[in-house]
Amino acid sequence: MENSVHILDCTLREGGYLTDWHFPESFVKNYLQKMQDLGITLIEPGFRLFHKNPDSGKFAHCTDEFLQTLSIAENFRIAIMVKAEELLEINTEKVLREMFAEAADSPVEIVRIATPYQKAPECGLIAEILKNKGYKVSLNLTKIPPGEETRLKEAVKNIDYRHIVDILYFADTFGEFSPRDVEKITRIINQKYYGQTGFHGHNNKNQALINSMTAINKGVLYIDSTFKGMGKGVGNLETEAIVQKMGRQFVIKK
Repeated sequence: MENSVHILDCTLREGGYLTDWHFPESFVKNYLQKMQDLGITLIEPGFRLFHKNPDSGKFAHCTDEFLQTLSIAENFRIAIMVKAEELLEINTEKVLREMFAEAADSPVEIVRIATPYQKAPECGLIAEILKNKGYKVSLNLTKIPPGEETRLKEAVKNIDYRHIVDILYFADTFGEFSPRDVEKITRIINQKYYGQTGFHGHNNKNQALINSMTAINKGVLYIDSTFKGMGKGVGNLETEAIVQKMGRQFVIKK
């Protein structure tokens, strides 16, 4: 099972860019049922942002207490995302200890740290604190422009991976990647990192599906998608498309 592909549906987090993280209760209920019907049980309901915007909905902050009100089935696995840039500006250790309970007392399994790739080496303390609390930690490298292989190699080389990063993601933040770019980046990451990897594709050039399949063919085990491609900009890899392409090969049971 460890070498099976995990589809992580992040409709509610990515879709929040379009709704300011407000979703009707009926939408959330229908969404969760649809994920269950498709066999996808790894979901990311939203962010857990430190800075509070009073106009943003609860899915921008996703406290444990809020997550427990969503009637998420027991077989679902929950990921949430934090933004490294805001955590690096404050007393990181103090704030993270206030924001996160011990994993054993939380519905959250995976915490994903989104960071511009150049700042990835600065995220060691964030990852270590979360890991010590018992969470599975994902470091998500964002804003990687095509053709930046040298700078990416330097960033990857300087990340402290020892026992604290379970999944290393790379994101096509601007929807610019070609399959060849995905191959190059996967190769760079695999030269320095020997754990599980993930890919988050945007669909600006209608390449999200082929890029995701390229990543899978190169050994990437976590793939992000959203229902109807709902997300920032022109959107993401469609969950329906990757499910149709892969059938039930991706189903991961806890």
